[in-house]
Amino acid sequence: MAQPTMEQITIIAAAVPVGIAVIATVCSWVFLRFFRIPADLPDASATLILPVTGSLPRHEELFDALLGQSLTPTRLIVATESREDPAYDRVAGLIEPLSDAQH
Repeated sequence: MAQPTMEQITIIAAAVPVGIAVIATVCSWVFLRFFRIPADLPDASATLILPVTGSLPRHEELFDALLGQSLTPTRLIVATESREDPAYDRVAGLIEPLSDAQH
């Protein structure tokens, strides 16, 4: 079997990144074409059950993100292990602000 020439190696070395770029471009086009967020929001309701426990770092950001979803939960059920769980007081402190944000 003959060894590949330097010209053949150069062609292969140039073809591989070009092929990867073409595949990435096609994948990007498919993603943008078929996986867009719908312009019309569905007329649906969602119930979200969120089990929490512990200190809940950055919990305000979590709840803000939930309210920012395209399909905002119409009912949010937050479950803690007990009233002694630190998460209980943190979630209880958010109930009023979240209720006000919905109205």
